[in-house]
Amino acid sequence: MLRLLAVLLTCAPAVAFDRVIVPSGPGGIPDAIGRIVAGELGATVENAPTGNGKSAFAILEQRPGAILLGLRAFRDGPFSELCVVARSSPFMVSRGPYPSIIGTPLVGSAGHEAAMIYRGEVRRDVVIVPHRTGIAAFYEFIGGRVDAAIASNVAFAREARLPVAMTFAPTRTKAFPETPSATELGIRVVVREEFALYAHPSTTPGERRAACAAANRAMQANSARLEGLGVDEAAPARH
Repeated sequence: MLRLLAVLLTCAPAVAFDRVIVPSGPGGIPDAIGRIVAGELGATVENAPTGNGKSAFAILEQRPGAILLGLRAFRDGPFSELCVVARSSPFMVSRGPYPSIIGTPLVGSAGHEAAMIYRGEVRRDVVIVPHRTGIAAFYEFIGGRVDAAIASNVAFAREARLPVAMTFAPTRTKAFPETPSATELGIRVVVREEFALYAHPSTTPGERRAACAAANRAMQANSARLEGLGVDEAAPARH
């Protein structure tokens, strides 16, 4: 029996990652997912919020023993995508039915994409103002400098008691069950952002499988917490 156990332990792929790089600052969905995955891997978290994700991928290029948790939309370089671990959708906070100035996160983000599609659907003269983060866009809304804001920061919106007008998920979300989707309101906007794990090209197949299995366990165990942050699908991690 001991000999069999030794063989199984020898054959089991080791999770070789000692650091999880997150291309955003502390707080928010990416940081929360990164810390949950890091806890399962026994790794530390390194936040790299500058450069629209490019600085994080630059760090990964220099650290084969690290893993990166980021949005698929901001993938940069020849890095191996291990698996998608979560999906979420942005939502709009607004003081009226037809805002004329909408704040969003960076160009290329799900929030900015939703605003662009929304403008085309409502066929109104809407000014879209991108900010460095979704929370920054929400602060502009609180300060009255924009009429609405679109982002994915559920925890902040709840804490600040912002008026959520609609979500851009396919159906109503667990985070805002009383809020209609844009589709319900006759506005054909469905936007999903996907969070994936990336590793250095030198990562072995066994290490990839082990990392995704660990991420899957972590996401399953923390699904309720992630749903509270705005993650619609916390598991399974799929290749």
